Amino acid sequence: MVSNTSGNTVEADIFLDFAGERHAGAPLTFKPHETKILSISKLLGDLETSPASAPEGGITVIPRGAVPALIAQGKIMDVAKGFSTTLDFPLPEVQRTNALHATGVPIGLPSKDSPYAGTGVFIPHVIVRNMTSAPQSVVITLEYPGEKEPQQTPLAPLALGPYATEDLSLDSAFGLLPLPLPFCSIGIQYSGPRGSVIAQVSSIEEKGDLVIDSRVANEGDGWAGSGGNPWHLDAETESILFLTNLSDRPAPIGFHVQAHGVHYYVDDLRLEPHETRAIDLRKLRDAQKPDFHKNKIPADATDGSVVWVRIGNVAVMGQMVVLQRHKGLASNYHCSMCQCGSYLLPWALVVTPSGATINVNSSRQFDATASYVDCYGNVYPLTGHQGFGWWPDPPGVATVSANGYVTGVSGGTTTINALFIDCGKWQYDYFYDCCNCKYDNSPVGATPLNVKAKITSISAPRGLTGVTTSVTISGNGFGTNPTVNAGTGITVTRGSFSDTQIQASFAVASNAPSGNHAVTVSTAQGTSNSVNFYVQIPSKVVRFDYPGAPGGVGPLQIITDGNVLGIAGNILLTHQCGVYRNYVYDVVDQAGQSIDGTYTFTYWFSDYQGPVGLPSPHDVPMTPNSLLTDNQFFGKPAPACLGPDEHESFKMHHYATTGGQRYDLTTVITVSKGRFSGEYRVDAPITTP
Repeated sequence: MVSNTSGNTVEADIFLDFAGERHAGAPLTFKPHETKILSISKLLGDLETSPASAPEGGITVIPRGAVPALIAQGKIMDVAKGFSTTLDFPLPEVQRTNALHATGVPIGLPSKDSPYAGTGVFIPHVIVRNMTSAPQSVVITLEYPGEKEPQQTPLAPLALGPYATEDLSLDSAFGLLPLPLPFCSIGIQYSGPRGSVIAQVSSIEEKGDLVIDSRVANEGDGWAGSGGNPWHLDAETESILFLTNLSDRPAPIGFHVQAHGVHYYVDDLRLEPHETRAIDLRKLRDAQKPDFHKNKIPADATDGSVVWVRIGNVAVMGQMVVLQRHKGLASNYHCSMCQCGSYLLPWALVVTPSGATINVNSSRQFDATASYVDCYGNVYPLTGHQGFGWWPDPPGVATVSANGYVTGVSGGTTTINALFIDCGKWQYDYFYDCCNCKYDNSPVGATPLNVKAKITSISAPRGLTGVTTSVTISGNGFGTNPTVNAGTGITVTRGSFSDTQIQASFAVASNAPSGNHAVTVSTAQGTSNSVNFYVQIPSKVVRFDYPGAPGGVGPLQIITDGNVLGIAGNILLTHQCGVYRNYVYDVVDQAGQSIDGTYTFTYWFSDYQGPVGLPSPHDVPMTPNSLLTDNQFFGKPAPACLGPDEHESFKMHHYATTGGQRYDLTTVITVSKGRFSGEYRVDAPITTP
């Protein structure tokens, strides 16, 4: 179909290319606003050629006159199978490169995550036409999603003769691909001058029930980098927008959906190099995820529009596919809007978070939100960390990576700055037919950052109730006037300090809560992380040593919690008869940890049975790891030796005193000793109720 869009009569020349030659047909005359339907079979008949003799070829319509007035579109129809496909008529003279591209192409049996899943098995066809009298070659490259990044598979070069048209079926490439795939895009590179090859890409379901036509765009066509498309959703209809990055660098995209008067923005859309992204409008609507304005696509919306535009001068193309899978119908839309990319509003760059606090050696991601405007005045927000220059001011407090990843270095305050590093505004040059950077008026966004101190360790990590413990706090960012806090019941006296270390005394009150206390360091930038200082309470006795008589006479014997000590042999020969000395103990706290602080340990006796007789229960003060003298054990001189077959027993109880507070220990030791058939024995089981 060829239409005259003017109010004047227009003449045109028509040519058919087949069999390696260009054949001129009879000139055509179009009345004002007339549309003619041209039949290829009839045009071949006028040239005395049958369709069987020219099964493939091309048609060229060249209007006469200086003012373009004709538009054209072709259709190929298969009446038997009931499907058709559309042919475009690109203008060769406006093609900017010798590379073409098609996006959103189903191939093979689509994977389960494909928007084409369940619609059949597809065989893409790439139809290429040489517009010149010179032979050239064509290389077709398939691009598709990979596990980590987009992948590419180039096919063997195709020889294209003069004025030749070739239909390449890509089922021959299935063995080269990691099928199944959700979709692919197809690159077409030719060796001749730009505009010397045109192409059509259609993917045909193997049963002939469905054809997915794909837009073929020149990779240098700036108009391909934007689109305004309708979408529709119902029980049988899906709408999918395919976007392809044709370049070797990331492509940020401005994206806007409108429905029921609601404007919804996706502000973090970026395409990786050579990536094709499928945006399912149903999934986007049903997710009900609010945008940065807290807007959502209405959940009941069935119709609307989507507008997208490349940000910066990056080659991008896209098309909207509206698919009725159960009816076997597909429509595609690719209405372009702007020749060049959008440009940055000179006052609209915001760094987030708006003010932040981190610790030394900790990190946080910062983002920048820039506002861009397209050629129609539509504003698009873009949030992220790529495409900006980042730096701290002043330096030394924090470092910032090229992608806005901030790490605290030393305690203090700095400002995190961001600068858009691409061109501020792209403008179309009509004379040179290209997009140029008009000016770079990039704004700077900034946000304050506080870097707090960080504690890495504390030594000593525990202290006894009622006792003052000296500690060393190590870390970073303590600054010029740090304050140390150790929680309830602990009075802190700060000593010498530097940016990495603090000396302090922790005076633990006798009524301080036992267990872990959070120790923090506060500076002008905030409070650090916390480490634990453990307040100990004497709890039980876990070890008794009998290291023998003074002068080293006698063996070392150890009693531990839950064990029974039996001393066999004639003690009279190694110890002076009746001496109870040589006793060493170990007291632990409520967590079973040894107590290192200074305290008073006291034991007392009860339940004495034996020939000597025990004074009334009494206290015997002891110091850590001490040995008793003869008169200390019972508070009187050691009794005489036991007679034959005599024995005595008693119970030992303990308490510890620290900070004026008494702590009864739960341990009870029952001591039995005596002579049995001439043998002197001591048994001392330790029990902890």
